[in-house]
Amino acid sequence: MDDGSKSTDEKNAHHFKEKKSKKDSKEKDESEEEAQVLRPKNAQSAYSFFSSEFMKSHKDDAEAKDQGLMSYTASKWALMSDQDKVKYVKMHEADVVRNERQKKELAEKGYFKLENGSKSTDEQNIPKQKKVKKLIKKLEESKVEEKPMKKKIVDKK
Repeated sequence: MDDGSKSTDEKNAHHFKEKKSKKDSKEKDESEEEAQVLRPKNAQSAYSFFSSEFMKSHKDDAEAKDQGLMSYTASKWALMSDQDKVKYVKMHEADVVRNERQKKELAEKGYFKLENGSKSTDEQNIPKQKKVKKLIKKLEESKVEEKPMKKKIVDKK
């Protein structure tokens, strides 16, 4: 430490995070699985809308390949006038409204409507990673005893 004391001294304990036991992390994983709530996606920026559209249309452009597609896209954005960016700014503003509406619905109802009209709590909308965890857990619980495989004896000559 700066004052010459050791990191293991009790007075320096506040500088370091306390290690969590494996038991605590398992409990946390189980509580996360129980509270599977899909959160609204954050609003995209105007540049994000521009870059996704621009890169799709210019992925085969020779100049873009030479410069690198990301840096080429960034340079085109920087050279655009404010009037040219209006389209993407409007898209961003609409996405901010969507995000705020979904957050409000989630707070009031416990779910929100997605763009396709389904609820965020519908089975099809549960995050895939959590579905995989549940599937693994079910497989482990219903695992049937496996028979040991017979070893093939190979003669060494």
